Amino acid sequence: MGFKILKEVENQTTSSECLKKSISKTVDQLYNTFRSVHKKRFAEQYDINMGILKHYNEGINDLKKYEVHPMLKKDGKQCLMDFYYDEA
Repeated sequence: MGFKILKEVENQTTSSECLKKSISKTVDQLYNTFRSVHKKRFAEQYDINMGILKHYNEGINDLKKYEVHPMLKKDGKQCLMDFYYDEA
């Protein structure tokens, strides 16, 4: 009877260890999947943001190129860029 109980405890311990390993493996897989998706999404968003910044910088440079009409040249304002910061 005593050996039967010990064998049952041993079986339960083995089952618990197998369950623990299985859960750990599943959690690791979920975590790795989450990280992979997150890294991909971050990279996509980074590319989008860099595109926006590139267009913004090009727009700012364009504002520096265009001179304003001579009647609007007052207070040291020579190009559209000078007006941009006053309005923003």
